[in-house]
Amino acid sequence: MMHEIYESTPLPRRSLAAELTAELRRLIVEGHYRAGERLPTEMELMRRYGVGRSTVREAVRTLVEAGMLRVKQGSGTYVETWSDDDPVVRRMRQADHRHLDEVRRILETAVVRLAAERCTGREAEKIGRCLAYRDEAARSGSLAGAIEADIAFHSAVADATHNSILGELYRATAVYLERGFREHFEAAECFLASQPQHERLYRALLAHDADEAVRLTDDIVRESRIGCRKSRSRQ
Repeated sequence: MMHEIYESTPLPRRSLAAELTAELRRLIVEGHYRAGERLPTEMELMRRYGVGRSTVREAVRTLVEAGMLRVKQGSGTYVETWSDDDPVVRRMRQADHRHLDEVRRILETAVVRLAAERCTGREAEKIGRCLAYRDEAARSGSLAGAIEADIAFHSAVADATHNSILGELYRATAVYLERGFREHFEAAECFLASQPQHERLYRALLAHDADEAVRLTDDIVRESRIGCRKSRSRQ
């Protein structure tokens, strides 16, 4: 099958779970694994990427939580992603990154306001774990890991809205935002620089301070558009 040629090279020994998650997400987004298709077995993924069982399980768990994979007991893990036949998905695939930024700003503002009002202790714990992983990935210098952790953090915030439609809308947008992040951000240090703002956002969610959460989100989105971008002169 076409995707097998993309999966034969072991991943670098740095933030392995994040690197594997990012690679599997890329293969799904680019259509090498299609909706309804079964993922290779755990043992096969371990062999192809030269990683351990815990790394594979963490990557699969992250993508299950992101709504991109579904585990069927006794059958395997299947791709559960958005169809290319969906006109909204096709439009997002073709969209200018600036338009996705605008959608992100509008969507995340709505998300954090509801999350601040509805976030439970269990959801706050999950958001906190994602935030810690974001910091760890950025400090390790893994850009792919930092991007993945950032998306996981905001996806966990979307889940805290208790609105499944908002959660799916955010994830659908995040798939294409990730591509833009890879194109425009040059180093993990960019994510480390914005970590304090994300920590303040987390505290606002814990305090159920919706206005502060919205203000911080506006700052985060605005600064992500203007900071740490790849220099045009080097492209």
